[in-house]
Amino acid sequence: MHCRMSSTTHSQHHAFIYVDHNGSTPLSAAARAAMFQAMDQGFANPSASHAPGRQARAIVEDARHQVAGAIGAQAEDIIFTSGGSESLNQILYGVARMYPGCPLAISAIEHPAVTTPAHDLAQRGHTLSRIAVTAQGLVEDTQPASHAAPRLAMVMHAHNETGVIQPISALSQHFHAQGTLVGCDAAQSLGKIPVNVGQLDADYLAIAGHKLGAPKGVGALWIRPGIPLPPLIRGAGHERGLRAGSENVLQIAALGAACADCPQRLTHMPRLQTLRDQLEAHLCKRYNALIHGADAPRLPNTSFVALPGISAANLLAHMPQVAASTGSACHAGQQHSSPSLAAMGVDPKLAQATLRFSFGPENTAEDLSQLCRSIDRAMEQLS
Repeated sequence: MHCRMSSTTHSQHHAFIYVDHNGSTPLSAAARAAMFQAMDQGFANPSASHAPGRQARAIVEDARHQVAGAIGAQAEDIIFTSGGSESLNQILYGVARMYPGCPLAISAIEHPAVTTPAHDLAQRGHTLSRIAVTAQGLVEDTQPASHAAPRLAMVMHAHNETGVIQPISALSQHFHAQGTLVGCDAAQSLGKIPVNVGQLDADYLAIAGHKLGAPKGVGALWIRPGIPLPPLIRGAGHERGLRAGSENVLQIAALGAACADCPQRLTHMPRLQTLRDQLEAHLCKRYNALIHGADAPRLPNTSFVALPGISAANLLAHMPQVAASTGSACHAGQQHSSPSLAAMGVDPKLAQATLRFSFGPENTAEDLSQLCRSIDRAMEQLS
């Protein structure tokens, strides 16, 4: 995929290989077209009763049906949000508001959009337990380190770094048996593997638009029928009183179109898995690479791979034409291991040697060849 980035004057272009689709996806053609159409037809307030308002409302409701269709849900159980982070915050703070002081549990590998509000709630008096994962990044022991059953358990469907897919259906069955609600972050799974709320059996499911071809700033939250959840943002009675604020018609239209396009995105996944597998084979053969989560079910597009003895940040710095990410974060000038890798028992030095490559529908076999050559050149420069 030779994406083109341009300056505001469109006079300068820089080609690069984009393999960071788990970070964010390019805007899909379907989402772009829906946004442009909504610019003309959805400018009015969708709460208004006049004809332009009804037209904007129709766009919102059509998108609601498209989102619901992508996850096997009913449209009336979908509310629109500003993204995955807001949806996940609404689950956590909503349950905490319904059950003051209740025990909460999160898996040890959740996204900061879960861990940060969860720790905030712990400071406010909620008992917070972490559910351990195996060395492969799988939740197996579902008993959190507390005596009381949690009122809410949060487990992501597919991990943003490793790509490991959790057995949400089995976990939901276990938690429901002890009276625990289940919240599921599906930001990474939708558009890469089939997602069906009936099969997953969770009570809440969060979606992030920019992970599947929609723009940033829009997401959705599915709430199981009959399961209550208070609003996070209060005001007027938008979204059935569950999310105040005039609906963002343009981005909602784009999210709907992206969700409707999910079956088409899924057709690319076998090809992307082949690219992923070929990349891993190359890295294992040349550099004795370690694939995190290799023995667990994984997203077909995702490789989280350690190249022992190197700094992943330095390697990427020697590959300016490659857009990928690392398994460590830099804070105050120091490298810190990914919390998820730490939870998996990965040595911090190996975590700092870890990169994530995540392919998308636009990627080609030529991209893979250029990526491997770029890695080889950078490794030679660092040796």
